[in-house]
Amino acid sequence: MTQDISAGRTLPNPEFIGTGLIEQLKADYKKAGALSAAFKIQANLPAWSPVTSTYISDNGGYPDLAVGEIKVNLADIHAIVTTLSGKTPPQRVYHDIPSQDWRAGAFDLAQLSRYRLRGAGNTFFVNCAPRLAQRGVEGNNKGENVYLGMLPNGAVVSGVSPHSFSFFRDLVEKGEMEIYKVNVQTEGSQFRSRDFFPWFSEILTYNLSEAHEGWKDGLSVDERREFLKQFHFIDTQNVLELEHIPDLTQRPVVARRDTHGNLKLSISASDAKPEWIGRPLKVTIHGHEFDAEIRRNMFDAKSGQYGIAPGSSGHFADSAKDDPRFLELAIIGKPLSEELGITPQDLKEGVYIEIEPFNPNGAAPGIGFTGEAREVSAE
Repeated sequence: MTQDISAGRTLPNPEFIGTGLIEQLKADYKKAGALSAAFKIQANLPAWSPVTSTYISDNGGYPDLAVGEIKVNLADIHAIVTTLSGKTPPQRVYHDIPSQDWRAGAFDLAQLSRYRLRGAGNTFFVNCAPRLAQRGVEGNNKGENVYLGMLPNGAVVSGVSPHSFSFFRDLVEKGEMEIYKVNVQTEGSQFRSRDFFPWFSEILTYNLSEAHEGWKDGLSVDERREFLKQFHFIDTQNVLELEHIPDLTQRPVVARRDTHGNLKLSISASDAKPEWIGRPLKVTIHGHEFDAEIRRNMFDAKSGQYGIAPGSSGHFADSAKDDPRFLELAIIGKPLSEELGITPQDLKEGVYIEIEPFNPNGAAPGIGFTGEAREVSAE
């Protein structure tokens, strides 16, 4: 070592984040002989940093040892980064999503990062692989690649597989965002979200904070690419093609169930077809049919009525849509997901919705649009 580790040293800007680097950092940390808190006192470091790192993982739904292991490992890595860099560590937020539900992961990643105030100074990582193909067929538990991009607002988002960027597809399509492959170890562990990905999240955030003078919002795509090029583990020559990012606006699907049982759809208010507006609609979902209408506000519906309205998600300042808020399907006073028998496994596999104008030649809807659900015949 060219520096006295006990006095802090600059962490590497690695070409690859994997086992070799991790073991070296652990060894350096042991040589330093100081825990994070003790080292901060010794170095007179301030106790607060303006940088926030949000780590998202798909272990929600019930208490799980995986959650504890990831949080503890993040704390350990936090201590290592603080000690070896001699710098104030970033703040860190942990957020869970439903297990193995890649649509919910993609939805949350966009909702948490695209809000205007969460720009430069924020990193986001979501670990939720779609598992559409059998993982490990190449041997050694090899899984999906990690990708990263910088939003127009300056926030840096990353995730496992192209599916993680489904709710950024509009930006990629308009040429306002590029997504790059990241050189992170993706094999050699069944538990990559504990063993490899937290290291990537922390090292990424550290390197970004070191380059804070160039980290700002309002950069062009070319300027963002040039800024990210300085981080050796980001392959800015390997750009994710639009065709590999799922387009969830072509056919409405449930993107997420919220805690009240409401169903957030993959389409925004601006994606609604003109023939849907201002008239009775027939909704078919998960083997049920019911009458509903698109309302300006969800609570314009009465208790027990089905309604579709712009929900609480989708306030994206960078969206070209007139109303980027996602449409939400609900029944007032009840959890709709339970009413329709939609399980977490159903959501992972995809719960698609058909919406069409009510046919006046068919059966009339209930008086006042009570929207009594009808099971659809399997024949």
